[in-house]
Amino acid sequence: MSDSALLNTLTEKGLFSPPAKASQSYAMGLLSQEGTGLLADQVVCPDNLRYGLLPLENLYLEQKPASQEALQGLVTSIEFILALQDHMSNHGLRDQDAVTALEVLSLKPEPPQSGLAGTLQAVLRLELSLRDFGRGDVRQALRQVLRSAQKGIKNGDGRSFLGQIHHWIH
Repeated sequence: MSDSALLNTLTEKGLFSPPAKASQSYAMGLLSQEGTGLLADQVVCPDNLRYGLLPLENLYLEQKPASQEALQGLVTSIEFILALQDHMSNHGLRDQDAVTALEVLSLKPEPPQSGLAGTLQAVLRLELSLRDFGRGDVRQALRQVLRSAQKGIKNGDGRSFLGQIHHWIH
């Protein structure tokens, strides 16, 4: 279930409002604002204040699966953070890096991770802090992005998937 305290704080400060479409990423809207950033367990806002993110296991909602439209918003969050990390590394990431991180998280998203998997985990924590998803929804979104990244590897150039999402996001 979403983190109502964080959600209320961000809304009161004018830093967050839900996007018009359920298929849009809530986290992407927040992180696209200048001066906003994401750490492993915190979101950093333009006021230089840091707000803690709850662990994934505390954010899951036990409910029926999310709609396909809402699930697409979760997929977009994952792809957005991959594209952002690729951009920040001067396009140094490879599709295999994404596959490795996504494989780890798609099996068990909760244990703390480092590197790219940790960054993906942080955006999942933020997205689940802002709206409700179940554990099955998270794993389904991770597997969907994983399949796309695996197809990129099959194309043979090592950056097919990352290049595609980078172009789409930016």
